[in-house]
Amino acid sequence: MNSQSRVGHRFIVLVSSQVLSQLGNNFFSLALLWYVLKITGSRSDVAIMAALQVFPNVFSLFAGTFADRMNRWNLMIITDISRFAIAGLIAGLGFGHLLSIWILGGLVFLLQLTGTFFTPAEMAVFPSMVSQEALA
Repeated sequence: MNSQSRVGHRFIVLVSSQVLSQLGNNFFSLALLWYVLKITGSRSDVAIMAALQVFPNVFSLFAGTFADRMNRWNLMIITDISRFAIAGLIAGLGFGHLLSIWILGGLVFLLQLTGTFFTPAEMAVFPSMVSQEALA
């Protein structure tokens, strides 16, 4: 397999995996808000949880600089593994009935904060994966 073919393969794998990942992220966001409403019955708790999902985006202002200083592939892998571990912790605590609304809120904030570092690294990697002609 030549290098052009490998780059094209990597691009297809990255894009298709991101489509599935975004789909899962959106289902997670909806399920989380529904779960909070179901266990607390409080719309204000739902609003707080929604804010905890959105607020980490403020840190994306600094994530691009951080991504420029690191190996982007490694950063993408580290953030995905971290998000997997945090999501697994949420699931494990939930199944064990050990998940309070405060712990859930903290873990959701951490999950979203970790995710803000993935996107700048991903956007910086895309141009290196396609030819100059296809870049436009």
